[in-house]
Amino acid sequence: MIPMRLISVSRNGNLALNTMAVLQHVLRSHNAYSPLYQHAYEILTMYDAPDYSIKLCVLPGNDPRRYNLPTADDVGVVLPGDDRFPGDYRDIILHLRPQYYHDPRDGRDHLQLCRINEGHAAYSPLHYVLLFPYGEAGWYQGLKTPGNPRRITLLQYTAYRIHPRPHEFSTILRGCRLFQTYLVDMFAAIDQERLRFIRTQQPRLRVAMLSGLEDAISSSDDQVDLTQLGEWIILPSSYIGGPRDMHQRYLDGMAIARYFKKIDIFLTMTANPNWPEIVQELLPGQTVADRPDLVSRVFHQKKKALLDAILKDGIFGPCVAHIYANEFQKRGFPHMHLLICLKEEYKLLTPEVIDTVISASWPDPVTQPQLFNAVRTFMVHGPCEALNPKSPCMRDNKCIYGYPKAFQQHTLMDHDGYPLYSRPDDGRAYQVRGYLLDNRWIVPHNPFCLLRFFCHINVECAISFGSLKYINKYIDKGGDCGTIAVHNEEDEVKQHIDGRYVMPCEAVWRILQFELHGKPLFKISFTAFSPLHCIRSQVNTLMSSASHFTCQTNNGLSSIHPPMHAIL
Repeated sequence: MIPMRLISVSRNGNLALNTMAVLQHVLRSHNAYSPLYQHAYEILTMYDAPDYSIKLCVLPGNDPRRYNLPTADDVGVVLPGDDRFPGDYRDIILHLRPQYYHDPRDGRDHLQLCRINEGHAAYSPLHYVLLFPYGEAGWYQGLKTPGNPRRITLLQYTAYRIHPRPHEFSTILRGCRLFQTYLVDMFAAIDQERLRFIRTQQPRLRVAMLSGLEDAISSSDDQVDLTQLGEWIILPSSYIGGPRDMHQRYLDGMAIARYFKKIDIFLTMTANPNWPEIVQELLPGQTVADRPDLVSRVFHQKKKALLDAILKDGIFGPCVAHIYANEFQKRGFPHMHLLICLKEEYKLLTPEVIDTVISASWPDPVTQPQLFNAVRTFMVHGPCEALNPKSPCMRDNKCIYGYPKAFQQHTLMDHDGYPLYSRPDDGRAYQVRGYLLDNRWIVPHNPFCLLRFFCHINVECAISFGSLKYINKYIDKGGDCGTIAVHNEEDEVKQHIDGRYVMPCEAVWRILQFELHGKPLFKISFTAFSPLHCIRSQVNTLMSSASHFTCQTNNGLSSIHPPMHAIL
């Protein structure tokens, strides 16, 4: 039997002691590591460890778009650091059996301890004993497949383990919240491995990033720590999601908008957890929250289908440029922001043209029952304001999105960035989430996209160039962050740990190597000291597949150029 302490039972009232006893017996009988190392409850009886409480908090001055609190009940990981490099190896300490060994040199008894990190084959089976009940060996540095000299990376190994197979019973996919923990933990290990590689390869990066280093120092001359001079570690733009990567994407997006003069459509697509492709693949007893791998994989396919409909089928007209970014905010499900530039004759320049693409009113439930059901399910905001003052969108007693909107008989071209869409006061109001809501609460959408993909798809028209800068910064603002407050009841001083916040869906997305951003144009990066023959070689490589591309020079300016064979 498990010597459960009363305090443990009181903290976890939903635990069944009989079930825990059965699990303990199974692990003792079949787990290869059970007779070698002490169990957690045995170690806890040896120490009088203090009790700590940990919670996420929002500190004043932090960006509310990135440091907002989660609204979804999911497992997340906070990677401590300053957006450049988190900590080093994450070790676990094992207590061997017997508990002590006698050292004849000093005549004393010592604890038998063993320290391993995520690069050890025993890390996963010892950390997730229920996912690896037999103590199967996990990934280790130097792992290879028979007949192949190339090493298997942790990313490749994890991607293999989280895929279902017809004739394999996967305990990992049945882990529910433990599966979520496994995903974010493995992604943290993968990401830290990449950062360690960058840290050890600084001599190879310094020449290419010299101008970026000078910019960073010159922008913070008043904050330079003299004790750190000569120890600057560069995080290059090749690290996806890093500050330099996001800044370059913002510059590229603004360059595209400048060349094409106008971004016509700003589209946001959010995953629908009730898509049949997700629900039908759930194992018995599972909910959608238990399978973030399904959510990410299905959303990736839906996103590709939407891009094909826009870029290949031309549902909005011929598309000459597009930019998109996938995000995983603390709402539980992934979403995509997409900017679309249309051909000149298809641009949304008049209210009549806008009305053919975007709708912000209730459809007729009699003549359009499917569209009506989709709008009521996905495209009704809130409610908030006086109807629901505790809505998440409320700030200082006002909706941050401006709902409810004013009634508008006809679409008008506004000068603040977005049109005033047609929202007629026709007396139609329908029951949504317990409230009667009229056209003022409808989120702008495209009826065709809404019916085809049956999820939240917000479609907006950006009519002023001033809104383009906001949109580009919005989609390239960087990943989510979180601040953890660690508090001990016996210590009144709280410790705040700041770092990146990663949800299970984002962990799956990154493990499966799905693209986070998309730009259709080719880009060649070079400095003033780059040899001319190297630039020619890059141009010739791209000439066969592209007639236009983005040229990134060493002064940080992006511009669109015709084929360069005449120039070079």
